Amino acid sequence: MEYFARRKKVSGLDTLNKHVKKNMALVVLASLVHSAGPAHGASEKHSIDSSHSKITMHVYKAGLFSGLAHDHVRNLS
Repeated sequence: MEYFARRKKVSGLDTLNKHVKKNMALVVLASLVHSAGPAHGASEKHSIDSSHSKITMHVYKAGLFSGLAHDHVRNLS
């Protein structure tokens, strides 16, 4: 009886190991695809016209004291 109880736990570990192996394979595959680099457009150069460019940064309130704060919007040009 004790053997079957231990065997059941081991089979649970076998299932866990299968999931870990599958996830590890996906991580390795994603890393290989990412390291391959972009498929196109890697050699294109672009210039940014800073006189016509604008960056808007939104900072939202969060956390314990968010009820006492307000949101911020910063425009950078």
